[in-house]
Amino acid sequence: MVKRDTERAEAMNTFNIPYSLTGDTRFSFVAVFRESTEYCRLFTLPFDMIAICVRENESDPSRAEVLERGECFPFHCNDISLTTCDTPMRYRYTPANEHLCIHFRLELFPGVDVFSGVRRRFVENSPELRREGEAIFAETDPILMLSKCREFALKICHRH
Repeated sequence: MVKRDTERAEAMNTFNIPYSLTGDTRFSFVAVFRESTEYCRLFTLPFDMIAICVRENESDPSRAEVLERGECFPFHCNDISLTTCDTPMRYRYTPANEHLCIHFRLELFPGVDVFSGVRRRFVENSPELRREGEAIFAETDPILMLSKCREFALKICHRH
């Protein structure tokens, strides 16, 4: 009987291939916000961050510094940055600049981030991704907006 069912399924070209979910990650938001403010602070935050620079002022730029590496990143319009968890940073933000921010955790296991031990800041300049980010933050339905933020954050993480 089993052999006939298998032959019939093969003849119909149907199949079911289960995939193990033991490697599934857990995504959770910490904060989602738009920011244009002024401060200079040192941070070593226990979560990952994406910042989308939508407005800059070359005469008064905001910047981020990776303290361990001595790297300085001035914010430029269209910059999409991913800062991994536990990266010691110094931020200098000026109100002439505007950022869309997604703070989140992406964990392999509870408390173990996908980027644990990486401690880096990745930056790419992409007008297309900036426009996508602005469209997401312009969404009026909060559930849809957060769903799109999650999708955007995962897309950026997959790139790195």
